[in-house]
Amino acid sequence: MTSNLIAFVSRGNYSHALMCTVSPTLIEAIGDGVTNLNAQNCFVHDLKHIRVLRYSAPAIARAAASAAMLFFSKGYSVPRAVASVLPDAPRFRPKDDGIFCSALVAAAFRTAGAPEFAAVKPMRVTPAWLQNSPHFPDVTDDLCRRILSPNNIEEMNALDGARMPSPMAGQSALFRSYFRQVMRAYR
Repeated sequence: MTSNLIAFVSRGNYSHALMCTVSPTLIEAIGDGVTNLNAQNCFVHDLKHIRVLRYSAPAIARAAASAAMLFFSKGYSVPRAVASVLPDAPRFRPKDDGIFCSALVAAAFRTAGAPEFAAVKPMRVTPAWLQNSPHFPDVTDDLCRRILSPNNIEEMNALDGARMPSPMAGQSALFRSYFRQVMRAYR
């Protein structure tokens, strides 16, 4: 529901963003927080539901992939995701320290030194912003092919539909709980 609202308000066609770290591993921020997903265990119902965007500078893209891992296990923030499409006013600034999908991508590219992200606030970046960026050409047709459904499709994740929890979700939650305890002790 929240994702569809963000896509609608930001005038985008997509409601989620994730990125490849080291093929076939993807990283994303979802309700369980920032976690990994194996692309070899995924399928798409219809290619019109997804876009594969590739950053135009390969060296920065590799650095961004590494930088994204710094966010592994960070909590997810629905309030921050919603605030990304609201006016930038103090009353709309969430108090949590979580992240959301497209902010993860933007923060990784900003950390990697992508020049077009230098002045961008990652928490204001939506999937539509990424979709409309001239620095992320669409390579969907080059990378994706329609095939018959695999025999184990019931055990796979639909990138455009129902998802199973990531095998890394438990580890991500454990890291998050350790971090909270350390921060409480530190304060």
